Amino acid sequence: MRLKTRIVSTLLLCCLSLASFVLYFVVFFDDSESKQTPKTTLIILPFSEIRIKNQTKKAISADIVSRIASKADAMSLNVSQEALSLLSKLKSELRVDQTDVDPSRVWTVAQSWVTARAVLPENATLLGLVLSTLSRARVSRADVSRSGTQLKVLLDLEGGQRVLFKPKRYSRDFIVDGIYGGADRHNGEIVAFHVSRLLSLRSAPVVSSRRLHIDSELRSVATPGLSSTFLNDSCFYGDCHFCSPSDAVCCDSSGYLEGSVHLLLPAKFKLQRVRHPWQRTYRSGVSALWETDAEFCDKVLKRVALRPRLLDLIDASILDFLIGNADRHHYEVFKDVPNSAVLLIGKIWNLFSNRIIDLFLDNGKSFGNPDFHELSILYPLLQCCHVRRSTVARLRLVAALPLSHAVQYLLSDDALWPLLTREHLSALDVRARRVLAAVEFCLETKGFRHVFAK
Repeated sequence: MRLKTRIVSTLLLCCLSLASFVLYFVVFFDDSESKQTPKTTLIILPFSEIRIKNQTKKAISADIVSRIASKADAMSLNVSQEALSLLSKLKSELRVDQTDVDPSRVWTVAQSWVTARAVLPENATLLGLVLSTLSRARVSRADVSRSGTQLKVLLDLEGGQRVLFKPKRYSRDFIVDGIYGGADRHNGEIVAFHVSRLLSLRSAPVVSSRRLHIDSELRSVATPGLSSTFLNDSCFYGDCHFCSPSDAVCCDSSGYLEGSVHLLLPAKFKLQRVRHPWQRTYRSGVSALWETDAEFCDKVLKRVALRPRLLDLIDASILDFLIGNADRHHYEVFKDVPNSAVLLIGKIWNLFSNRIIDLFLDNGKSFGNPDFHELSILYPLLQCCHVRRSTVARLRLVAALPLSHAVQYLLSDDALWPLLTREHLSALDVRARRVLAAVEFCLETKGFRHVFAK
């Protein structure tokens, strides 16, 4: 009898240990929004492929890093008429010819843009009207978003459109420590959207700038949940993982709060959430396999098709490197759509209705430090040495303008301009040349047919 008791106890202990191990893995690598999303599919990579302790070997050697930097510094780019025409076209899309259009009609137009491969059409002639409506439409309701780690406010705008508002947390010249640290940067979200337009990466939902009056546009229409987080007439702290009264957001002296407004995707779309193959461990001294294995892309290709999925991820890595975003741990695709674009978005989870209610762009960790260019963001490109010719061609066009001038030109009429400091604008140019240098390195080592494989 005693032997049976010991056997049962041992088996029970093993089961508990295994359960704890699985729970630790999911909690550690998942974020707070994905834990409560039963309507999406979460693909979990084997544990052995995710992290390795105390590894000092680098998948990309210091010599390669140095060669890419040298190539970038020596690069000469010439402005073409094609580049100027492209910039003129993108600027014209921001023009607003009418301001008295019924907002509900504007939201219908924006929702009609969404397809399996894009959420913004190649010729978005009414983009300016959509952005203008996002920035001025009357707010009928304001609520907290109880999911995620960052302070966000859900707004209902006239015409029946729900949007997400991310408030300003830092001054433009604030330097964020770490490659994925700090609070979300609203200005980075706005600029990232327009950089994605310049690169023709049309899977980023629309985002605009906005200034909200904290009393008439927030507090007066706030739900009890949001109202309870107001400390006084000027400050509130919301409800999120890192939200607290000691980290409240306050309006300026005129009573306004600036931020970014994100047009949420229609709730009818069913999404599948996938762990990014090049996900970081977010732990000091613990490396992901991709950080130490130069052949990591071969392992990814056994699970992920080159076209379109892996090429989408490589396009996304180029955008992330340009904006300095090293926090891409998950991505979304349209469920049951084989050729779905990789969507760089996040979720808002409604605890009361027990469903995902909306989806939004998530480039909040961009433009943290203009003097630091984290090349590991480009590992998908450097390790695979595959990329779309169209992406490289487009980057060559805008890099020659240069990219910083293109961003300034597109956003010069924005109500919150300047959105970036001179240093952050210069960083865009440095990074654009380094991406092109990385492509040249791949061409030299792998050849044209491999790099631009069909």
